[in-house]
Amino acid sequence: MILEEYKWLPVGENRRFVSALWETAIVEFDSTLINYSEINKALPKYSKLEINQSIKEFKQSNHASANKENIAAKLFISSLSNKEKAEKYFYAFQTKFHPLDGAIAEDYSELMSMYHLWNNCKNECETRNEKNQVITRCYKSWGTGGGDVGSGPTDIESSITIKNLTGINIYEFFEKDIS
Repeated sequence: MILEEYKWLPVGENRRFVSALWETAIVEFDSTLINYSEINKALPKYSKLEINQSIKEFKQSNHASANKENIAAKLFISSLSNKEKAEKYFYAFQTKFHPLDGAIAEDYSELMSMYHLWNNCKNECETRNEKNQVITRCYKSWGTGGGDVGSGPTDIESSITIKNLTGINIYEFFEKDIS
């Protein structure tokens, strides 16, 4: 079975939010493949201009800004695109808008968790032959990000599609923050 997780991210044209593949997992229930999960490292990246636009929006924003969640998501993609330039602004988001609460806190926490996963994930799997001997190993693991940021589930908009190995959808789940 193939599970695809989609996230609502600002990776469309002109940094518009679109449904983008975030993670793919393959799970078989026989003795051949136990589990394999992979982050989509081909997620669209921002140009220098788009990174600068995201940073400018962050610098010009304040507590009264209505689009804080959008700013956080754009800083997230900017950080994936150019860690050296944008990461400090992505981390500074929590301090600038302290205290984060409600949906903003949950969305930022999920983005931070995704960022740590992106930077620290090792995609490995485990396959066994007919004698149950390990041929290869695959597992998803990541380093610690420190603190509680990114440690819990959130209501950020996402969807999961489960397919069998022939590619036929057998289950779809869509979740959207309605707060």
